[in-house]
Amino acid sequence: MIFLACNPNEDIYDDLDEKNAEYEGLIENYVLTAADYSTASGVAKKDAVSVGDLDSTYAKLIKSMEAFNSYYSAEDYVGSVLAKNFGEYGNGSRAYVTYNYVAELPEDLAVYSDATIFELEAEEYENVDELVAIAGYLYPNFNPDFYIADVLTDAITGAVANDIYCIKYKYSDVNPVIAITSSFEEGFTTGLGKFDSTSVTGSKGWYASSYGSDFFAKMSGYQQVNDDWLISNPIVLGNDANIVFNFTHAIKYLNYHWEQLTVAISTDYNGSDIAGATWDVIDWGDVIDTTGATIGTDYTFYSSGDIDISAYANNTIYIGFKYISDLDNAPTWEIKDVTVTPIEPVYAVSYGKTPITKSDFYEYDGSDWSKVEGVYCLNEADYEAMGDPGIDNMFSSDILPQDYLPKFLDAKYPEAGSGVEKTIVYQYDSDIEEEITIATTYEYGENGWESDYDYIQVTTNQFVHNGEEWLFDPTISRELSSADYQIIVDYVKNEYGDEFLDSYKTADYIYGTSAYYSEFNIANYDEEKFGGGDNDWQNAVKEALGEVLLPILYPDAQLQVNGVNMYYRPVFLIYDSGTMTNYAIKFQVTKAGPEPEFTFDEDYGFQEVK
Repeated sequence: MIFLACNPNEDIYDDLDEKNAEYEGLIENYVLTAADYSTASGVAKKDAVSVGDLDSTYAKLIKSMEAFNSYYSAEDYVGSVLAKNFGEYGNGSRAYVTYNYVAELPEDLAVYSDATIFELEAEEYENVDELVAIAGYLYPNFNPDFYIADVLTDAITGAVANDIYCIKYKYSDVNPVIAITSSFEEGFTTGLGKFDSTSVTGSKGWYASSYGSDFFAKMSGYQQVNDDWLISNPIVLGNDANIVFNFTHAIKYLNYHWEQLTVAISTDYNGSDIAGATWDVIDWGDVIDTTGATIGTDYTFYSSGDIDISAYANNTIYIGFKYISDLDNAPTWEIKDVTVTPIEPVYAVSYGKTPITKSDFYEYDGSDWSKVEGVYCLNEADYEAMGDPGIDNMFSSDILPQDYLPKFLDAKYPEAGSGVEKTIVYQYDSDIEEEITIATTYEYGENGWESDYDYIQVTTNQFVHNGEEWLFDPTISRELSSADYQIIVDYVKNEYGDEFLDSYKTADYIYGTSAYYSEFNIANYDEEKFGGGDNDWQNAVKEALGEVLLPILYPDAQLQVNGVNMYYRPVFLIYDSGTMTNYAIKFQVTKAGPEPEFTFDEDYGFQEVK
């Protein structure tokens, strides 16, 4: 009997060989994930350390923003993602990868992103109007558009012609209510109010009381030793020529001991140290007839009359009522309706609506400032109205501006017509700084509000494997314009003559090109030259593009870029009996410029472009 040995590992090794064998393949429509950005970020951070590249912050941003940037580009780092995820793919493999990248801000928009910021302060509001200074912000009665330009002329120095500044200011779209108080008044109807009671000696003190319709501050020592003060809050006096102090009081049980009651004024009282302050005592003889038969004997109220305190103009004063009692005599003193008129006006602002900080852009022409029209800077109310952007009053990689701004513009400019443009300036959380300023211009068209620039943009590019690593494919795609078609028409004129052009000289009958309609019309190509079969029009297109247009457009075309073969991919329109279809074809550069040659890529063929 013969036994045949079987190696159980043989199949395993075969499987491993098959698994480890690299093959040429195509990866279509691969969209980078959060994990992929993390992979690329990790590789970029290692490069930042190993080669002393820019601060690794930008490498970290690839992960946090889920987008490549100008410092660490997709061209350099998508390959690391493909190597990790598709290790079995080898030489000749291709991958079409969709990813996010931070787009460079166009120069015409960068003027808003880089604008010098100037914020209106108290001095600028005062230069608008006294009421604006009191409120501390602008409002409809003082429209910013009418006042800011003049304010900037005095406020900003050093500006030169064509400078653009971002002007920040506080604004409410509802007028405030500004109450002006020009006198000091206290009637003690709700307590001691603008006065404080301080007891120096004894257990008694000033307190608020009432009897009938009378409200007053009251003090009685009840024949005990007391030294008590009733002192006003600080009273700010202006530069007025006639300032009067008045109060009404009732006194009982005085027994002509006027020395026990004192009215005094201080300009240096600090709010707590009574003994350390200087008190100017008002002579009772200047206030009331102290020899009267009734004053001091009952609860009849008498007015002090107007006491002239004009000497205290431009000072802050305190009014003190001092009460003393002892074991022999303890009067009762009731004081009401204390007034000082006039005082430095006191303003109370009631918001009609709480102001917010707004920003506008102003340009200097060398002598005057003017508001830049058509530019709108988002404010906190705008972010809140959009929902999620209102969380931090900015956009981010998770809250993309292009997902919110078109709807915002619809709401803000509901009557905008075709061709209307608005430049929107907004804040973006970049993770490098707290926030950065970005500007983008939207135009209203058939599809609503659209922008040519987004801070975070999405693109798809091709990457190829060269046998060692994945590399960015520098294939240049070009969607043909009317001018491109006209180049072909002009070539026909020069090579074949006017008889092969239409009467307008915008179409030819060799390749079927039409610059007017930006297309190839397959009814008009030369069938004798290229054949009359169903798809022979393709021969006309290949020659028109590969032998005519591309050599003219790219006379310096190179065979390779970074070791990768160079391709050009024109996108064009075919008109066929009323049907219009967009196609793309590819040409490889097979001879470098200055007289390059372009060879049609048969494998790519004619691909319809949706």
